Amino acid sequence: MSNIQNAIHATMRPAGSQSRHRARRPSKAALAALLMLASAAGAETEPMGCADFEVAQPRPHGGAVVLAADFGFSEDNTDNAAAINRALAHCRSIGADRLELAPGTYRCHGPEGIAMDGLEDLVLDGKGALLVFFRKHSKDWDAADDGPVGDGVNLFINRCRRVRVENLEMDWDWRRTPLGFLAKCVAKHVDDRDGESYVDLELVGWEKHPLHPNPVPVQTVQPMAADGLSGRLDGTGARCYFGQQPGHFGSRNEWLSPTRLRLWPYVPQPGRPQDPGAAKRFSPGRNRSVCGAFDEGGLYAVSHRYYGMGGVYILSGECVTLRDFTIRSCFGTAVCIDGTQKFTHLDRFRLEAPFPRPVTSTSDAIHVSRSGGFIKLTGCRIARHNDDALNFHDGTAIARAEGPRTLRAVNNGGTGSLSATPGDVIELRQEDYSVTGWTGKIVKMDGGSIIFDRDLPPQAGLFFVLFNRKYATGDILVHDCEFSGAPWGRCVVAAPNVTFERCAFERMNGSPLRFQTSYTYNVWCEGTGCTNIVVRNCAFSNCAARTLVNGKSAILYTGVRIPSSKGWPEKGIVPIRDARLNAEVEARLAQGPAADVKPACRDIVSGILVEDCAFLNPRSLVWYAENGDNLVFRRNAVEFDGNAPYELLPDAGRLETGE
Repeated sequence: MSNIQNAIHATMRPAGSQSRHRARRPSKAALAALLMLASAAGAETEPMGCADFEVAQPRPHGGAVVLAADFGFSEDNTDNAAAINRALAHCRSIGADRLELAPGTYRCHGPEGIAMDGLEDLVLDGKGALLVFFRKHSKDWDAADDGPVGDGVNLFINRCRRVRVENLEMDWDWRRTPLGFLAKCVAKHVDDRDGESYVDLELVGWEKHPLHPNPVPVQTVQPMAADGLSGRLDGTGARCYFGQQPGHFGSRNEWLSPTRLRLWPYVPQPGRPQDPGAAKRFSPGRNRSVCGAFDEGGLYAVSHRYYGMGGVYILSGECVTLRDFTIRSCFGTAVCIDGTQKFTHLDRFRLEAPFPRPVTSTSDAIHVSRSGGFIKLTGCRIARHNDDALNFHDGTAIARAEGPRTLRAVNNGGTGSLSATPGDVIELRQEDYSVTGWTGKIVKMDGGSIIFDRDLPPQAGLFFVLFNRKYATGDILVHDCEFSGAPWGRCVVAAPNVTFERCAFERMNGSPLRFQTSYTYNVWCEGTGCTNIVVRNCAFSNCAARTLVNGKSAILYTGVRIPSSKGWPEKGIVPIRDARLNAEVEARLAQGPAADVKPACRDIVSGILVEDCAFLNPRSLVWYAENGDNLVFRRNAVEFDGNAPYELLPDAGRLETGE
């Protein structure tokens, strides 16, 4: 791609503009850039993105209108999810057209959530109802609370066809057990003794924490802007990840008063459950260094929860719509799409929390684990979640040949992320993603072993990468949506045929848009290709893009990511479980960068068009194209107004490739 690199330099560094781009606080300047990145083979087909499509709505069929109030739905009831489930069962039995709730606030404090299972042609109209959920996870840390136990999602939409849920709000009961709190650091103590450094946090907006005087779980701490509405972008302040699994208590703490908590970062809480996978996060050195990074007077968002339960889970159906649906907060991912779910529309979906709550969903906002594709987001607003704003992919796996027709999964998640069953067709790629041309049908699965109906091709590296072709996440439209305020706010897209149009990305710490395919040995294996992408008429304002790839910070990232001597996510924190793979990887790392595996197939991430977009105060690169082909950047404005909430890096406003 040397011709691409030369084109970038010629376009992005015109005479006379270099000094303005490199200034720490540049005066207002605009740069309109036109850049065509094409392969040496010549002209490529211009990316068109995803064609518009419709998600079929429920068909009126002369059925009844059912009132949930007739089944016990009431503001006096403490388990309104059960009442709604009774009403849904009646709707199924009589073939109703609609189920209507009623305005008001309703507790859903039972062990189960709402289950829409196997329904067709039904509208669930909330009529503006607010459903407030609470239950304990089966691995919960809070022995003092006697609430009901149940791990399920708040709203489960399973095997449904042409259903719509509308005019509904969802929340968590913060008065019973909050999901976190906003606090000011009022004191810190850094000690030479191991495990004795601590900070004191004064809660904002509380007269008493509901769980006082018991210690509380602390899974993450994030520095916040002075208004408490978004993560801090200037890179100052302590960031803490103590572990994200249900039941993991996190760091030691104790109450000094009903509103003041003393926290010993990266020191386990005695006598409370800890996730073994998080053990390497805790150390005396980290305890001291993180305490030193806290700034007295600074605001911090503290989360009690991370993964678990969830807001809405949509599984293996067709034509599901959430319209005028708001989640104020939830324990876990706000919306998850999974299985073979096909045609899903989030229309005017909102993920927003009232101040001073620091978090909406305690993990991702919208996560597609796998699907049949055709996903549309229109007019959505997403803010203050703890993890990715969007994450669209199909799960993959890495597996070693152990016989003529047998593979054994060697990634930490095993075959789980592949979500395969006998009869599924699997495509094999080599370790460097090069095409083998081989597909085969699974005839048997035995633990981590997969047996196929035909002989495997030769294995060129340490393993194959497996794509399950039963799933086809792709054909994604994201129109007129707003993303803001999250401490870790990236949108990760590992899928083909995608359009982002008229979207706004503001005050985000993560790379706003990542188009990638990747695997790791220890954490994830995601994506089967990212092609035919259009980003048009979007605005990116004051996005710090502190998520680094190869040490690069960028608003837009594209590429195939393969573990290397430069590192990979959670390297050194999450061990590689397969002993043989671990030994092979260590031997390769010992050889240095020359032994790194590089992507052999540029086509797997290719055909990406970015046009008519505005980039205000990019901290660093506008676009880092680590690898790929047929990349187009045209009629885009890059502007610096002198009011960036962070220090600009020397490469601010430029484009760069990794090859």
